[in-house]
Amino acid sequence: MDNQISFISQYAASGRFRNGAPRSFSITDRGVYFLQSTGPTDPVLQLKHLEINSGEISVIFNPADVAIDTDLPAAEKARRERLRESGAGVTAYSTSKAGTELVFALNGSLFVLQFKAELEIAIADLADVFDPQLSSDGATIACVRNGAVWVIPTAHLQLGYQITPNDNHVWGLADFLSAEEFGRSNGFWFSPDGEKLLVQYFDDSMVSQISLADLAQPTKAIAESKFAFAGTNNPKIGLRIFSARTGSQAISWDIENFPYCSQAGWSDNSTVYAVVLDRAQQQSHHLQFDLTAGAKVIDVVSSQTWVESSPKLHRTHGSTRWDIRDDFVANQRRLYKNGEAITESNWYVRAIGFSTAEVAVIEAAQHSAFNQLIKITADQAIELTSADYYSSLLVANDDVLVLMQTNFTTDPSYQVIAGEKSFAIEDLSFAPNIAINLTRLRDTNTNRSVVLLPENPTGPLPVIMSPYGGPHAQLVLATKRKYALDQWFANQGFAVIVSDGLGSPGVSVHWEHAIAKNFTASLDCQIAALQQADQELPGMLDLNRVGIRGWSFGGYLSALATMLRPDIFKVAVAGAPVTEWRLYDSAYTERYLGHPANDPETYDRNSLLTLQPTQIGKLLIVHGLADDNVLAAHSLQLSAHLISLGLQHQFLPLSNVTHMTPQVSVTETLMKTELDMFKQL
Repeated sequence: MDNQISFISQYAASGRFRNGAPRSFSITDRGVYFLQSTGPTDPVLQLKHLEINSGEISVIFNPADVAIDTDLPAAEKARRERLRESGAGVTAYSTSKAGTELVFALNGSLFVLQFKAELEIAIADLADVFDPQLSSDGATIACVRNGAVWVIPTAHLQLGYQITPNDNHVWGLADFLSAEEFGRSNGFWFSPDGEKLLVQYFDDSMVSQISLADLAQPTKAIAESKFAFAGTNNPKIGLRIFSARTGSQAISWDIENFPYCSQAGWSDNSTVYAVVLDRAQQQSHHLQFDLTAGAKVIDVVSSQTWVESSPKLHRTHGSTRWDIRDDFVANQRRLYKNGEAITESNWYVRAIGFSTAEVAVIEAAQHSAFNQLIKITADQAIELTSADYYSSLLVANDDVLVLMQTNFTTDPSYQVIAGEKSFAIEDLSFAPNIAINLTRLRDTNTNRSVVLLPENPTGPLPVIMSPYGGPHAQLVLATKRKYALDQWFANQGFAVIVSDGLGSPGVSVHWEHAIAKNFTASLDCQIAALQQADQELPGMLDLNRVGIRGWSFGGYLSALATMLRPDIFKVAVAGAPVTEWRLYDSAYTERYLGHPANDPETYDRNSLLTLQPTQIGKLLIVHGLADDNVLAAHSLQLSAHLISLGLQHQFLPLSNVTHMTPQVSVTETLMKTELDMFKQL
């Protein structure tokens, strides 16, 4: 048991085994830059450089060398929550193409690094700096300060000035829905020549206001925020171009009917593009704005369920458009070039990692657990990595690839490939001190599943289901470290089942869209996985002692399981569960369930608060009271509903904890608390 306790302490202290791993790579003429902390218990990220010719790695900037006392700006706190960023120090940076200039914000202060005869570091006399970005030539810095965009000459930091108007808009920031539900965290874009800026703005004055109180500090001021609930007003967004030479220019489209912008940027120095969607997300328009000839719709994609759209699915270079779309006829997610499908239907395409007008490097899979890098040219598809690994393209250009590879049995490895040269970058994170004992179950029409067992198991064992279960998330991947925590639970004397069901990505289009208007179908998939595991591992599982655990959608699924099927699920831990979908955000919820005013029955059918169980299993509800994504109101209303039904349960509120629970003490204590719950099976 001492070894198992040391594992969970290691898991918590290492940031779930993320601290010390290299990340955030950039390729420049000067070499490759990246971020990495000093080791597994250090969350503070340093800026490092790899010299391409020699492979020598050096620390360019160590945050420990400077004294910065100010708190993070509100915009930076929001960015980190949207990106689930748990690191500290330099968490993001920007470089010039030459790599001789770098900028980043550290607790709201702007740092500028320049390589001249030697490295020079300057700190601008500006506060509340967020998301500084360099023009490609390194001459100009753009950033956001208090909801306005500033432009700063790199050589004259004292001459910075605000370019956006003082009005009722927030400028240069991605709104909550763009960041949280479409994966777009940036709110402004330099033109390739650095002469112009494309800037997003939004007005959220009509959006519902919410209050987040720190109940452990009754004298602390209540934090006010905006939240676009399903069926309520969204923020109104727009785009505008700013140029020192030509002034500003509006970018117009039918914003009332197409309120979402999943991606935007520059096709070339005189052309802007944007991908916009209607509120139902059943139609997307690819817009082109020629600064001299005006705007036009150059492509339309429609679906009876929803259209997938995010920055990783769209790239534009001059007249060339690369897009990843759902092909419902071929039942596959495919890569398209200028509207024509160019990948075979046996490949599920996940992301565009790099592209030019002629070439694209994509992440794609022939089996949902794996991921390959494939180079697409005019006449061929070249497999750059093996089908037996999960490979991720971290960054690339015409000459250099940076990738990560892992599989079910190996830890991650990081590699820089430059022509004939190849350099390994050491991973300084913990390799979990736990042996993974994993069995893959056969693929079925509803599930992709694995089972983790103790070493030398003797059945029948009590069972813990450990799903996410919802759209846009996949757990059953050939990534060894993802199973470390589940293995820890297994080593306490359990069989742990991890299963992706209908709605999860990676399999096919019809599979992914099967949960349209029916989130509760996820529970049927988990029950099917449980029955399958019992059949394929005869005598190993005790189906009279089954529990379930999950967070976010997985928390919803866990509570749903014990409320609908207490005969199967005797113990449930529901972390940050969505309990009433009208209380979740508009972009996510309406994508899958429709608009609540048009289809209230769908919302009632998928809500936990309309269920009327006469009994439930042992249920622990856990929620961070500072959660601005799945509001604590979800768990509070579920608890009140259960009390009104006379059903006993436990509720663990986490003070000053958000949706991603980054605190070491919270992580460690929560895992031990969950284990105590499952020991009641």
